[in-house]
Amino acid sequence: RSRPGDRGSVQLWFGGGTEVLVTDAGRELIGDGNRPAVRYDGRTDESAFQVWISDDVARVPLRMRAKTKLGVIEADLVHYEAPPE
Repeated sequence: RSRPGDRGSVQLWFGGGTEVLVTDAGRELIGDGNRPAVRYDGRTDESAFQVWISDDVARVPLRMRAKTKLGVIEADLVHYEAPPE
């Protein structure tokens, strides 16, 4: 589990794979207002982005926002069913 200010790296594929440094920007409630999530902020050479990951064992990506040369791209996970254990 990361804490606000912790840094790490992720692999992103926006037309090609690249490793990007991200920073834990804190916990937030998103979606219907009761989904706890961790927001990670990062930057590529061409854009800034935020990714919200569920703050639980599953660590499911719930939301993504990227500011690019072409505008803002946003995506929200609308449905997810955990696989049976």
